[in-house]
Amino acid sequence: MTPTRLSAMVFDIDGTLLNSQGRMTQRTFNALRACHEEGLVLYVATARSKRLVLRDWEAPGDVRFLTNRGAFYNGAAALDLEHRFERHWMLSPSLVCALTDFVVDAAPGVDVALQHKELRHSFRLPQRDEHTEWGFGDEARLPFEIARQQECSKTVAWHGSRRLEALHAGVAERFGSRVNAFLTDSHLWLLMVAPEASKENAILELLRLRSLPPDEVVVFGEDTPDLGLFEAFPYSVAMGHGSQALKDAATFVTKSCDEDGVAYALEELLHVLK
Repeated sequence: MTPTRLSAMVFDIDGTLLNSQGRMTQRTFNALRACHEEGLVLYVATARSKRLVLRDWEAPGDVRFLTNRGAFYNGAAALDLEHRFERHWMLSPSLVCALTDFVVDAAPGVDVALQHKELRHSFRLPQRDEHTEWGFGDEARLPFEIARQQECSKTVAWHGSRRLEALHAGVAERFGSRVNAFLTDSHLWLLMVAPEASKENAILELLRLRSLPPDEVVVFGEDTPDLGLFEAFPYSVAMGHGSQALKDAATFVTKSCDEDGVAYALEELLHVLK
């Protein structure tokens, strides 16, 4: 089952467009560029901020044709730079404060990051690795106690080795429908955004901006935060290495990200490219 007419495609980034080494292959890049040149509208749907989509070393060429529109912060922001459109769904200051109190009390060893649009971020614990930057300079990093008194796009909790299912369940029980929370990255990371924030809601908002119907869209993903996209759109492609729940919900299952699964889907499953 393939769309009779295809107008747009939506791609998760990590584990979908990028392989396990965090790189987009030349074959995937060429396939995406060919789709763009055929007039298809391409969107990203990612947990990343706009400034980290995509970094120079992650793609073999200029990918602005792909990254200038999409859902960021797991749907807490919807951007279409060509149409000068920007919308944010933020966690309120009181909710950020309550969330961080709960997370730290329930799981004292986890780290917590707070991200505020493309303006600033903050970490609970000192950083010694790639998380230190996250696309921001020193001037944009706020002390945690100050940042948690302000609204934010996304609250992130993670641990290097401890799975966070219990923390996820606790957040769901304590905050209910006030927070949209996702487990990702082998359940070592917990992402928390406003209840209206989701990849599917942000993408639907962007499609309305261009008058593109959902039944002319194909979505690609590999992990639990993409499940809402798969449920909202009739055509979906799960990566071969992705979660079983996502593959069960997908229209198609392609090869893994290390086997150029996106390009394979465009060529062999959807027949977008000849």
